[in-house]
Amino acid sequence: GHALAMQSERQPDELHDFGTVVRREAYRFLMRSKLIQLAQGEGITSHAVLDAIRNQKVLSKNMLGRQVEEWFFGQPYATAVNAGCRFMGEYITGAYRGDADTWRVTSLARGSTAEVFKAIDQLGRPENLRVTCVDEHIEALSAAGEMAEKLGVTGNLSLVRIDVLVKGMIRSRLRLVPQDLIFFQALVQQVSEEALLDLMDEVHALLAPGGVFLLGQIHLPDDASLFMEHVLGMPVTNWPVEVLSDLAQRSSFGSRFEWVSTPGDELCSFLELRRGT
Repeated sequence: GHALAMQSERQPDELHDFGTVVRREAYRFLMRSKLIQLAQGEGITSHAVLDAIRNQKVLSKNMLGRQVEEWFFGQPYATAVNAGCRFMGEYITGAYRGDADTWRVTSLARGSTAEVFKAIDQLGRPENLRVTCVDEHIEALSAAGEMAEKLGVTGNLSLVRIDVLVKGMIRSRLRLVPQDLIFFQALVQQVSEEALLDLMDEVHALLAPGGVFLLGQIHLPDDASLFMEHVLGMPVTNWPVEVLSDLAQRSSFGSRFEWVSTPGDELCSFLELRRGT
């Protein structure tokens, strides 16, 4: 990563070529890691990868693979994922209303939704809390079902398999009663501004009056970002704050948004968009 950062003044094509050389040299070491294999095959937001990061779970049996994974768990991407999970869990716990007849939360985040169920457990598994997990990967939905079963709250869980980043998918396929909180924990995929604006508008239509949409962002330092993209082949999209703020302003939320994040953490932040009352 540091070597790539030193080359960051190069043109994109040259940088890619340089990254390819680094990747070729490091490949035989990196691919001894089961985690790196999973990330390259299933993606960095897949359930298996996020679950390993969240639980600091070394997957490899061989020593070199284990060392690669222990190193990766200390890198900015893994640190940002864990910071986002902590924030999300704390936010749910703080936002939950025990005096409401029903309080509804929906996760649009890809991968595991462990932070939701951890919060439910800490809140004492309230009867009035309803959870919907939306994911395109069956493994993530299956894991959510297992977590709900362990807590005895399967009757309060709904599972929906769709890709919410496909334009019009929420509008045509996601039938929900008004939600109090909807979150997308980390938008690291490359999507168009039009698709993101569409996502904001569609989520706005699903919220109850005063309901909140939390959209998470990961901000990697240049060397970590270059390493993820050019050596690991796992680009992490970082939306500039001003671009996301402009999209929020143009969306159905209008000016009802602010940036919130864990104090002292520069690796992740959340755009908190609120539906008017």
